[in-house]
Amino acid sequence: MDLKARDFRGNGKWSNRMKKTFLAQGSKWTDSVERDVKLLVAECIARRNTKNVESILIKEKAGFLNGLVTALERMLAEG
Repeated sequence: MDLKARDFRGNGKWSNRMKKTFLAQGSKWTDSVERDVKLLVAECIARRNTKNVESILIKEKAGFLNGLVTALERMLAEG
């Protein structure tokens, strides 16, 4: 897929833009394809940035993850 294509640009939901791009380029898009693409992206991110997670997060949108991490750390500390 050419993710530099016009169909992928914009501020819409990532999966909707990806679906539009796949369909525009003649590829099928199913729930299974969406799951596989998301898994592939997650694996690529994990391989490249395991030591610096902050570099892959959008700071303004990371609040919920920080809250989750804090809650999990607290639960683990309490045993």
